[in-house]
Amino acid sequence: MEAGLPAIILLAICSLLGLLSGVLATSKKCLSNAAARVLIHSVATATVAGTFWLWALWKVIVTHDPDLGALSFALVLFSCYNEYKTAMRGDGASCQKKLLCLATAVIVSNYTYALSLPLGSTLRLYMMLGAAYWTAAGLWGVYLLGQLQSSNLPF
Repeated sequence: MEAGLPAIILLAICSLLGLLSGVLATSKKCLSNAAARVLIHSVATATVAGTFWLWALWKVIVTHDPDLGALSFALVLFSCYNEYKTAMRGDGASCQKKLLCLATAVIVSNYTYALSLPLGSTLRLYMMLGAAYWTAAGLWGVYLLGQLQSSNLPF
């Protein structure tokens, strides 16, 4: 299989499973609509980040192939954990927006850096999709956290 194709397939599968897991995670919780959407984003993003973090760790530990994802996906996982806590508490959205922006910016930087390297066409496509995916995930999360922040205003 051509380099990059397994990652593209995995990204699609994990995205769908993450969204499903996020929806299931909110089904038994008594949350506001805004908090539920933040929780779904947190679980969906963590599903994708966790999968790719494990893949990056495997590359580093088993094949001794350096992969910046071992660090950057860990940062996203921390951000997802904090986002989950933010959704459950209903406050802290302002700080979480900054953390999410930082975490996704690091991931997008990794993908765009990889685009400067000599890559096959499918791997290059994966790097472009990855950069677009994490940009969208970050923007979606910031938007949802803004809704959560607005829903908690006292007036």
